[in-house]
Amino acid sequence: MRSKTITLAGTAIECSLSWKVMKAITEQVADPVLIAQEVQRQLQADEQGREYTPKVSLDTDACVRMVSIASGKDEDEIGELFMEHGVLAAQAEAGVFIASLLGADAGDKSPGKT
Repeated sequence: MRSKTITLAGTAIECSLSWKVMKAITEQVADPVLIAQEVQRQLQADEQGREYTPKVSLDTDACVRMVSIASGKDEDEIGELFMEHGVLAAQAEAGVFIASLLGADAGDKSPGKT
């Protein structure tokens, strides 16, 4: 099974990149593919100087819940690590996890690459 280690406040957190995790995140937060698409749309809107209201938000609560689901750690424990690490930097780590869950960091292992 694939996994991704993220670091929050000096603590390494091993996050599972399994179907079960993907399914639980979809049920409890939102579909990770939709989350990634909305983040991209928001970035494009920001670059173009226009307003955009995402269908789903990658807010702190959602990030904490996703990391909790993927790591099997208590939400409050993850939330405290977010606060200690710095919320914006911790949200970026959650974004790295989502990219890994979706295979965006697969490099040469992506389908169609030779």
